[in-house]
Amino acid sequence: MIALQEYIKEKGIKKIGITRFYKGILTNMSDSKNPGPVDIHYLYKFISEVCKIEVHIINMTSTRHSDMYKVFHYSDVKLNDYDLLIFQPYYIGVFGGIWENYQIEYFDKFNNEYEGTSMILYNDPNIPWMNPYDIIVKRNKTKIVIDKKIQRFKKTVKDIETFNSKKIIGLFVGKDYSKYVKLSKKSKHDIWPDSSINIDLINYIIFHEFDKDSVSQGLFEIESSNSNKKYDVLYFGSNRKGTRNKNLNILFKDDEDLSKIWIGYDPEYKNTKFFKKQKRSSLNKFAEESLCSIVIGDDAHNDNIVTYRLFENSIIKCLSMIYIEYDSKKTLFKNHNLKKYTYFSNIEELKKNISVIKSNNELYLELLERQYSEVKSMGIDFI
Repeated sequence: MIALQEYIKEKGIKKIGITRFYKGILTNMSDSKNPGPVDIHYLYKFISEVCKIEVHIINMTSTRHSDMYKVFHYSDVKLNDYDLLIFQPYYIGVFGGIWENYQIEYFDKFNNEYEGTSMILYNDPNIPWMNPYDIIVKRNKTKIVIDKKIQRFKKTVKDIETFNSKKIIGLFVGKDYSKYVKLSKKSKHDIWPDSSINIDLINYIIFHEFDKDSVSQGLFEIESSNSNKKYDVLYFGSNRKGTRNKNLNILFKDDEDLSKIWIGYDPEYKNTKFFKKQKRSSLNKFAEESLCSIVIGDDAHNDNIVTYRLFENSIIKCLSMIYIEYDSKKTLFKNHNLKKYTYFSNIEELKKNISVIKSNNELYLELLERQYSEVKSMGIDFI
């Protein structure tokens, strides 16, 4: 976060817009089923409270937001009034092959009007920064809904080139941006910034999420034991495919011993109870029934980005079980027992860890408390 603060100061930036193409930006963290609103909330908070810079949410839709945010519709602003735009990328799938009018209008407003620098917030390797004109022209996606009628529109190679020429910088939530670029999901329409700034957004989020937890719940207390857990394993995530799903299938496809809750998609594993994707605020009720929660990442996450699951597990008091590729050198925790009993490389090691903590409630409670204190210590306020 210091690098972003220094960039803002060095460039004399006075006004920043946070925005997104294709889909309206979201800020309601408790109702969210994905991490996007949390990123936006804390990025906005840091810029406004730490950097002391005027910051706006520039939205495409009429999504409701808290009064804490200054929100403007894209049609009501002049983009060149902003010294910097920060984009949260969104995968442009053009479902049904038809665009909404506001999507094209906002693309055009940015392409024709904005002359400044944009930063692209990167923390999900499945979501690249894409050139929408490249999709329109090269895939002939030229249908649009105007006044409830489907019409045709046209864009050109010049539009593609103008978009490609925009000044962009990666705003990377991790350690190694080049590794992230190399291992991220690719499309034919991606644009990758040549330069990047690394920010400790996750540490800032952890500080404030644990601060809220302390206010709402007081000192850390464990009210449950390992004996009242209905399920051995909790998994919460989308069907991301790729290496993550390959590893999950290797681990769990043939397992019949562990009882599992699977939230987000149905993996069709044995002895598994499936739930559709849940709101972030609903995770606690599933954690109360589960002995541990799986922490696993995509290739671009491994040894590179700390994902939300690690701190969410700590706050909802569910013990993390970390797939070794996610943190291959076991650097996340300092405590010996956390290193010993919360990492696994195969299903047998996971079963062994679970067996140990099931048979030793004192150890289980110690691990939960140690996990909470160590993850909390990762937080940084930057004030």
